[in-house]
Formats: sequence, C-alpha cells, structure tokens
Amino acid sequence: MGCQTHVQLFTLKDVLRRLRDIYPNLHPRFMVQPLPHLLKALDEESVDVIIGFKEKDTRKTSASYREICQVPLVCVCSPESPLARKSQVTVQDLQEEKLVLNNPIQLPTELIHFQNDLLNGRFPWDFYFCEAPESVLTLVEAGYGISLLPSLLLPPDGRLIHLPVDGGPVFSYGLYFKDMLNNPVLKEFIHLLRQTDLSQL
Repeated sequence: MGCQTHVQLFTLKDVLRRLRDIYPNLHPRFMVQPLPHLLKALDEESVDVIIGFKEKDTRKTSASYREICQVPLVCVCSPESPLARKSQVTVQDLQEEKLVLNNPIQLPTELIHFQNDLLNGRFPWDFYFCEAPESVLTLVEAGYGISLLPSLLLPPDGRLIHLPVDGGPVFSYGLYFKDMLNNPVLKEFIHLLRQTDLSQL
C-alpha cells in the first residue's frame, strides 16, 4: 500500500482491523513516497494500491482512480492566534499571517498553486517550510504561524483550531489501483474503505 505521508496511515486503522478479521494471515506493507514514485511502483506491481489525492496529470500511468471522499482545505492555527476567533478565514486574512508550509511534493497540485499565490510579494521571513505535516503542526501549535492543509491530514486531538477557507479548493481523495478483479484482498479493502467516513477519523 502506498501513500504520500505517514499521517495518511492513521485513517486506515479501522479498515485494516476489519480486513485482518477477514484475512487473518494478511501482512500489510506500506510504502511512503511522493506520488510519481508510487505510481511507478504501481505500474511495476510493487504496490497493489495507492491512497491519496487525485492529480490531474497522471497520463504516464495505467492506474485507475476511485474517489473515496471530498476533502476541504482548512486553515490551521493555535488557540492563541487572532484568527482563532473567526468562523472562517479569507485570502486577505491569510496574506496577513506568517505561513508554515508543508513540502510541496506531498501536497495536491491545487494546494501548491493556492499557496504560491499567497507567497507572491511576501518576504522570506514570513513563511517556514517543513518536510512533513507533523512538523507543520508542531510549529503551528508553537505559535510560529498558521498553515493550510487538507482536513484529512489533521490530528483529531483538538489542540489546534481548524477553520474553513473561503474560496479554498476542495480535493478528491481516493485510491489508485490497476487490477481489482484478480485481487480479492484489494477488492475487499476498497469495499471497506468506501464504507468508512474518513472525515470523522
């Protein structure tokens, strides 16, 4: 199973538990890589399935894509942030805050474009780049700035404030796979995942 960040694995615990009940001898293996590497691994049959955000340009792969859910963009801030009192944020609000940004290679292309628009004309000391969502959330919680992430990449612990972004993109989240018919375990995995409300995890 491939995914782009370790955070995504947390959404799979219940599905994997139910899959283990059906296939007690199953041995899941995870590959965490950028999407282009994962798609190559899928074509080479090194992975059976990729869970991730839909990208528009996947012409170089023979994989099929099936959407599981739609994921909104949210602004993440600490409870001490001036934005924490708002019910939603605007692009203008975001342009006035320091930004903590995730490695672009782990993000949907739509979010990269959205972030790039926010960075235009800004000073380098107005933003921080991190290698993983966990690092982003650590700096946000410490008050270094605010961040923009798909809501699915947020921890459910409630220590941070999550605010809708007015006019922000919504991302398709789902599965890339090649052959489901000859892989009953994959077919059951997809069936179980489609029954799961990932937005509530």
